[in-house]
Amino acid sequence: MESVARHVFRDAAEVAGRLRTAITEKEGNGKVMAKAMAERPEQFGELRGKSGLFGDNVERKAALHYAKVLASHIGYTSEHWERRLGEERKSEQWQREKRDVVEVPGLTPRSAEILDRVDKVSMNERHQLIDELRSTPDGHAALEEAKLVANALQQRFGHSDPRNFAKELELRPELAKQAEQIKSVARAVERTRMAELSHDHTRNSSSPGRRG
Repeated sequence: MESVARHVFRDAAEVAGRLRTAITEKEGNGKVMAKAMAERPEQFGELRGKSGLFGDNVERKAALHYAKVLASHIGYTSEHWERRLGEERKSEQWQREKRDVVEVPGLTPRSAEILDRVDKVSMNERHQLIDELRSTPDGHAALEEAKLVANALQQRFGHSDPRNFAKELELRPELAKQAEQIKSVARAVERTRMAELSHDHTRNSSSPGRRG
């Protein structure tokens, strides 16, 4: 766009920048801008050449000619951008509709109580607690529930960490009422998941077969 604008405007870079912003960020009407550029290019910036009592000089005539070329370019660029934007929005809508059918299971009261213990103990005690939970039926069930919830959150929101999808909860009225409950469960699940990962990593790193 700027390469054509150089033949039309004295400050081609500035004009081209404004045109790009209008098309891509402000969603300006490409057809309207293209028509205005072809008919009244001077409203976009100072034209090259001069216009006097005896008409336009050679440089001004060339500028007016290239203004029509630039108008066609604006129309094409705007149309291409609108088509691309439409495709992206359609894709985003499809992805959201696909994610929205994913059910996120809740935690049973007993599992919620157990996972709450993981959050309350110190970091140093979490490894021991994970071992204890894995050795009891209730503890094992709670850890399995946490994995199911984490996987469902990942599919539904693209993340299992509530910090990464909190904004989406706020922006969607149908989820806003449950936002705090969802975030609370997600936090408990995420902390437990991280505690398990840390536990397993530490165990694997310290096992004899891993030492060099």
